[in-house]
Amino acid sequence: MLFRAARSLACLIALVVAGGTLIGAADGWYEVSAEEVPATAHFEVDEIARGKTYQGQRLAFWFGFLLLHLAFWSALLFTGAGERLAAWASRVSGGRHWLTAALALAVTLMLREIVDYPLAVASFLHRRACGPATQSLAAWHFDRLLAVSGVVLITTVVMTLAYVLLRRAARWWWLLAGIGGSGVIVVGMFVYPIWISPVFNEFEALEEGPLRERIVALAARSEIDTESIYVMDASRRGSHTNAYFVGVGSSQRIVLYDNLIEEHTDDEVLSVLAHEIGHWKHRHIWQGMALAALGTFVLLFFVDRVLRSVARRRGCERWDLSLAPVVFLVILIGNTVSLPLQSALSRHMERQADDEELALTRDPQLLISGMRKMALTNRSDVEPHPVVEWLFYSHPSTMNRIRRAVAEKRRQAAP
Repeated sequence: MLFRAARSLACLIALVVAGGTLIGAADGWYEVSAEEVPATAHFEVDEIARGKTYQGQRLAFWFGFLLLHLAFWSALLFTGAGERLAAWASRVSGGRHWLTAALALAVTLMLREIVDYPLAVASFLHRRACGPATQSLAAWHFDRLLAVSGVVLITTVVMTLAYVLLRRAARWWWLLAGIGGSGVIVVGMFVYPIWISPVFNEFEALEEGPLRERIVALAARSEIDTESIYVMDASRRGSHTNAYFVGVGSSQRIVLYDNLIEEHTDDEVLSVLAHEIGHWKHRHIWQGMALAALGTFVLLFFVDRVLRSVARRRGCERWDLSLAPVVFLVILIGNTVSLPLQSALSRHMERQADDEELALTRDPQLLISGMRKMALTNRSDVEPHPVVEWLFYSHPSTMNRIRRAVAEKRRQAAP
């Protein structure tokens, strides 16, 4: 049984890698080659090196967290610590199954955050010393406390409900949990910009002036409600410049960083806004949620297969709370091995949004100048190794986006 589960997981990994490769190959073709437009045509050598060094260090932190989490869940599973924690939770809760699960999960998640803490502090200090972060350590701790509290609470509730389903509908729990999880994704996307984001940042309408007038005109051309465009006080945490599209239904909105408005020209801000309008017009939020829901079903199916195998080997039931680390390990491994596919799909959407940006502004130079400023402010690796981009980049690299704009520029100049 364990062999069959491993074989199924290997097949899934192969499909994910193949899918990511195919999408990446289709989306990675550019009319202008790296030889025609090298990175040094738009960036100084030291700027390129600085971004590459910084992002390489950030990638090392990513791997550090991955290894730390693998070690944490493996230790709980193989040292007996998970069994002792489950037994303690059962005693404290008086044997009530749902309360035992909630208590064990909450304590386990808090322990993981405690284990994470030293590396998290080091990661923040690195971003402040070498990257765009400017927040004080005390303010970072306050933000982290809020974030960790929310993650522990929401994860505990969701996982406890899944545990109850596993006990009461052992055969089809993963399917029912997938349906519930899909609902959670939609509800979460709806409430995030209304209830969660305002806990960490302030949002307000763009003040009156020439920029707002131009935004209103661009939004009218695109049939976008200007009441759904907000400015966020990102400068309270760093110099990072960005914009994003979030929410569904009445909570749908475009958010511009205040740093973006301060550091970029009005034309460049309009260009970035056009990119976000591209996400809106292509309904990328709904596509992303549909893909996330599909991924949830697939992941829960494999969780069930692996739980069956491990429970049989250990001579216990699948809902034995000592097997909770198995669930977290499968989720962690599943999310990691699916990165090529997730990244490829995200890059595809970003290219569609870039195309919409070029169509709306009709000025490729704005994308080029905006990308240059963003890359320097955010300490980006403007030309990462193709494998790194394939695995980790949710957006096409800076130079690939610039080359796409150069190709459009040449088309416009052609007779």
